[in-house]
Amino acid sequence: VLKGKRMLYIGFSLFIYGWFWYNFLYFYVFLNPNFCQLSFQPFYRASIDEEGPFSWISLLKNGELMFFFCMHHNLLSRPLTKSTVRRYVPKELVRSLFVLTASCFMNMMINSWEPNVVFYRVPSQYHWVLDGTFLFGHLLTLASTIEVDHFHLFGVMQPINYRPFIKFRTRFLYRVIRHPIMTGFLICMWSMKVISINRLFFSIIMTLWIFLTINKLEEPDLIRIHGNTYKKYCNVTSQFIPGF
Repeated sequence: VLKGKRMLYIGFSLFIYGWFWYNFLYFYVFLNPNFCQLSFQPFYRASIDEEGPFSWISLLKNGELMFFFCMHHNLLSRPLTKSTVRRYVPKELVRSLFVLTASCFMNMMINSWEPNVVFYRVPSQYHWVLDGTFLFGHLLTLASTIEVDHFHLFGVMQPINYRPFIKFRTRFLYRVIRHPIMTGFLICMWSMKVISINRLFFSIIMTLWIFLTINKLEEPDLIRIHGNTYKKYCNVTSQFIPGF
């Protein structure tokens, strides 16, 4: 029975991991559809750069979608929420549940996104610079997840070898900046070839959310967990940009 349950948990976590990858790629196509269209456009059709008439209603709806996506991350990643979820969900599946719901909120945000006015389109001869910057941000994000144990981060490893606590450690990228995953996201969000109300609204709100979440929630939690070790790490390592 235990072996069968374990196999069920592993199958569930792998399914959720596949669902995550579908939406992870969708998010990057959403941010830069022209760069990704040859490979993924038949499967992913939403675009943040889609042009439409100006509408306050559309802007408010998009803001509501971002609110739900951001609040989900802030609420479900808190230690109190995790301990509450563990009362009702097997501990091996708690992380997979978070990945599942986060991916669903991302999918809902992308597919429900409404177009708005475009101000400016960067001339095509400069697209290669922005595409290169976008690709660098994408690879930085992916490489950063590998450095912190990619499969544990996305819930695949827990049903195989459950570890309730990971010892604090810093590897290559994390010796340079404290939050390279978020730095990668920020680079991608601001590598824009189309400047529209939607794109500026999205990038500004998401940037503010990242800064507030890291400073008011994530790092205070890490200090409570790791104590002086993390405080010393903060004193010698920049947050998002090396040297700043």
